[in-house]
Amino acid sequence: MAAVYSTRFLQAHGLSGTTTYTVPAGYRAVLVQLDTYSNPLLALEVFLHGALGQAMWWGQWTPTIPQYQHWAGRQVIEAGESVDVEVNAGPGDGADVTLSGYLLTLP
Repeated sequence: MAAVYSTRFLQAHGLSGTTTYTVPAGYRAVLVQLDTYSNPLLALEVFLHGALGQAMWWGQWTPTIPQYQHWAGRQVIEAGESVDVEVNAGPGDGADVTLSGYLLTLP
């Protein structure tokens, strides 16, 4: 029986823009949760994009209100495919993001 451990795919503090994770050859990633936090001066949006660039999750923040938002699911990303977290933020704003799940060895 194979041991399965949680893996952190992405993490960023004050992200404004995009950060990407590509699944290495011989593996399959299962995205389980995305944790986000921000206290923006202006409106802010966070997107979780799948391998085709499709939006799998979206969160929106109201200016000057600190807020934590969480996504939980089971999305599969295959070897060689990428997933990204995009933060659309105003000048000087950003969000803390952490994406985790499982990295499974292919048979």
